[in-house]
Amino acid sequence: LLVDDERSIRLPGPDVEVVDGSGAGDAFSAGLIAGLLEGWDVERTLRFASVLGASACTKLGCTPGVFDRAEAERFLAAHPLEPVA
Repeated sequence: LLVDDERSIRLPGPDVEVVDGSGAGDAFSAGLIAGLLEGWDVERTLRFASVLGASACTKLGCTPGVFDRAEAERFLAAHPLEPVA
């Protein structure tokens, strides 16, 4: 969920099999920072960050499951995250 002076955006979390939630917040934050540094719009940044956070949950430990950029983009192409009301 993102709320600022202009809008409120709620995206569902990606549907992944959760093995271990360790590192999910850090991976989400890394994706958010990457999107900001790339100058992406807010929705693209949130989608990317959400996918990175979810990917961290798919394996045991903080980093083994975290997608690289290409993996995250392939996941998003196959599983688009659309805002919900």
